[in-house]
Amino acid sequence: MDKKIVLKLAFMLIAFQFYGQSFRAVEILNGEGVIYGEVLWIDSQNDSIKEAVISGASDNYDHYASLVNNTEGDLSVDSINQLEGVSLSSLDKADFDGDGYMDIIMTGYNGVENVVNLYTNNTDGSYTKTLTNMIGTTNGRIRSADFNNDNLADVIITGVDTTGTYSARIYLQNAQGDFVIKANTLMENYFGDITILDGDNDGDIDVLLTGFDLNYAPNAKYYLNDGTGVFTENVNAGFSGAYFTGSSVADYDNDGDEDVLITGFNSSFSAETFLYENDGNGVFTKLTTMPFEDLYFGTADFVDTDLDGDYEVFISGQDASSTSKSFLYRNNNGVYTLDQAISDTIMGLSISSTSWEDYDKDSDLDLIYSGFDTTSTRQIRVYVNELYEPTYEYVSIESTANGNLVLFPNPCNGEFTIKLEESVLDNATYVVYDLSGKVVLSDNLNSSEQKILLPKVDAGVYIVQSVVNGKTYIQKVTVK
Repeated sequence: MDKKIVLKLAFMLIAFQFYGQSFRAVEILNGEGVIYGEVLWIDSQNDSIKEAVISGASDNYDHYASLVNNTEGDLSVDSINQLEGVSLSSLDKADFDGDGYMDIIMTGYNGVENVVNLYTNNTDGSYTKTLTNMIGTTNGRIRSADFNNDNLADVIITGVDTTGTYSARIYLQNAQGDFVIKANTLMENYFGDITILDGDNDGDIDVLLTGFDLNYAPNAKYYLNDGTGVFTENVNAGFSGAYFTGSSVADYDNDGDEDVLITGFNSSFSAETFLYENDGNGVFTKLTTMPFEDLYFGTADFVDTDLDGDYEVFISGQDASSTSKSFLYRNNNGVYTLDQAISDTIMGLSISSTSWEDYDKDSDLDLIYSGFDTTSTRQIRVYVNELYEPTYEYVSIESTANGNLVLFPNPCNGEFTIKLEESVLDNATYVVYDLSGKVVLSDNLNSSEQKILLPKVDAGVYIVQSVVNGKTYIQKVTVK
């Protein structure tokens, strides 16, 4: 059914009400807390509604994995579409088969052996499992990126492999959908992290590995990509060794390059939270005056919780006394200060995992979060960001309420696809606005499914307006 909407932001955009930032805990019905695993938001049906994936060791160290349904904001474990339980696990998402829908890849121990399971999205909220030929690991990480610039999702895996050896392997996906090991000499490790970044600003995906290496010491190595998936260590990158790490990448000081945040045990086996500033050429300097609490065995997140274009810092993990903690720090032009109220609201967890996306379609970022609390109880938590709520006034712009305009992937890295139900387009156009009402990009739509590449823009929320066959459709897209 058609309805008429005006989106007031100077002229025709979403008008937000500012509520003052707070977070509210919501329950996942039948959700099980986990440690030694990961959590992830995922838009399984390209409808901008975020479901979730959970994996890890649940009570009694059971091997656990589940999908979480999102029904108008109510979260519940999917009892129909089952995933194989794995512990000591890691997971990621990517469009592995190129159909425009996010798939899931997961590694861990299933009670019998280490596995790497690829769950292909069936576009209806269900997934088909394929046991891949990749070597599964425990106590490591699995991440996906296009390492050789062929528009196919590749995979990097670290951790303890099936022979009990520390490992680090890159698999390049070929046109047949097979994953082939790419010869590289990478730092084998476990209890570390994989940081995907373009530290030298050359357009290729580089990799930072942290973890406990074959010399049984905390280590960190930064590898530059030649564009074909061949990596060479940059020995002058400036990173200090660390394990039990969490990491994140963002341009925290808005100078046009990617900086790195890391929590973990340093080479003195002490907890430390590191912020490394990039000089723009892939050389990093550890900043020693930051106010961050020193944590390990947890997470490190750059996240724009208040949508002001600056990245806050959220960290979780254990402190020097092995107490589970969490902290949120506000960013004011690169200067960080503790937000005590939110830090007190969000439960301190360690052996933890976090994922931040807009699960309730109000444009701000919400948190799903797992780990051990201060009583060594496994937790799975969702915290709803109550910064913004959209308001609508009924006037003159025609739009439809049945999802005729779909944007995916969403969030994106600046490239997304507009998908329309109409097969015949007559004078179809689109316009992308930022939240100030400035036009970022506009052009004609030539097909019912068209890729859009934004110019270099800041992370945040953008509004996409499409006029097709005399009707106007409006959706938001988030740029990470």
